[in-house]
Amino acid sequence: MTEPKAIRSDHVAEHPAFRAWARVHGSQAAPTKIEVLKQTKRKTMVCRLSGSGKEMENVIAKRSFRHYIGVERIIYAEILPSLPVTSLRYYGSTEDDDPNYEWLFIEDANGRAYTSRLKAHRIAAGSWLGILHTSSASHIDMLSRLPERGPGHYLEALRFARQWIERSLNLELELKDLDSLQMIMSDFDRLEEQWSELLEFCDMLPLSLVHGDFKERNIRIRVAAHDRGVPILVAFDWAEAGRGVPPVDILGRFGYGVSRSSEPDIDTYWSVVRKLWTLPSTVTMRRFETVGKTFRAISAFAWEFSFGKSPTPHESSPAKAKSKVDMWRLRLYGQWLGECLEEVRRL
Repeated sequence: MTEPKAIRSDHVAEHPAFRAWARVHGSQAAPTKIEVLKQTKRKTMVCRLSGSGKEMENVIAKRSFRHYIGVERIIYAEILPSLPVTSLRYYGSTEDDDPNYEWLFIEDANGRAYTSRLKAHRIAAGSWLGILHTSSASHIDMLSRLPERGPGHYLEALRFARQWIERSLNLELELKDLDSLQMIMSDFDRLEEQWSELLEFCDMLPLSLVHGDFKERNIRIRVAAHDRGVPILVAFDWAEAGRGVPPVDILGRFGYGVSRSSEPDIDTYWSVVRKLWTLPSTVTMRRFETVGKTFRAISAFAWEFSFGKSPTPHESSPAKAKSKVDMWRLRLYGQWLGECLEEVRRL
């Protein structure tokens, strides 16, 4: 993992993260140090502002596209404080010098990195998600301003990814790579043919707030002494969140590769949601995992081609398409897709 880039104290005032922070909180709340945790070619950036919080805690400054910051602002400022789940403190948001971007400020999610290898972490995830989904489902009016993250969103993502792969078939690729892409195209077609089964199952479920990217890297585990060491979960990076069906966040383990999914404990989740939702049995919960994995596999393809962030395929050059073809990852996602197809047949 790359070490954060520290900004010298005498250069803090010149950094764009501080200038944005000062617009919200004034220059008197200057951090003692700024660390650049992540920076991309797209001008998105994540920084840690040391000692800037109300109790001198660290603050995370995030620069991203206006749309994504808008979603996260609603969630951190309005929705999460109204729900009985642990969440990060919101410190405000502001415009960037570039009108396509904005800044968001939240409490630093310090704590232990989440790992699905630990049963205690998976139990904490199952409990936290159960509370998030059931409590937000009873406040559906709050979610009306969020993007749709139900089956329709993932069907659109599937078609988007298929367009990109179809274009890639015209590139100068090795024969084995072309065979892999054609197999993926075939599996996309088969999955869309079976979409009615997914839709029928999802139509039985309540709408709720869904995180949309509930992976290990977006979760931290804290331990409160007064709770006898019980793990306390906090989640961040809500850019893919919206109103959708709960299986979006319930990802089981794929048989191939490492997906870094959180693998929340399904029995713990079931013990929470059954108190408020009429769901037939734990068999239904296993179907949650199938739907969640299917949506995750589709998302993996769509994210590979920057779904929602890049021009549509017909507007992009072949050279740009070729630069986006990472065959190792696409073959892995193709294995996930094939695995999901087998499970969808048993829904």
